[in-house]
Amino acid sequence: MSDITWIQAFLRLLQMFRTILNNNTELSNDKIDELVNTFMNTLPALLKAQLQAAVILDFMYHSL
Repeated sequence: MSDITWIQAFLRLLQMFRTILNNNTELSNDKIDELVNTFMNTLPALLKAQLQAAVILDFMYHSL
């Protein structure tokens, strides 16, 4: 089994963060989305672009 990339690791951590917020707070999904979007908007443009590309590729891969 190959190691995951740092992008995959980051996306997994972000998903775990969403899950923790959803399961352990009274925040609505809209508020969680707002928090995640605010966080993502603070990332450097290059990192954000790489993450977005990884999400698109992952979606395409799992849609087949």
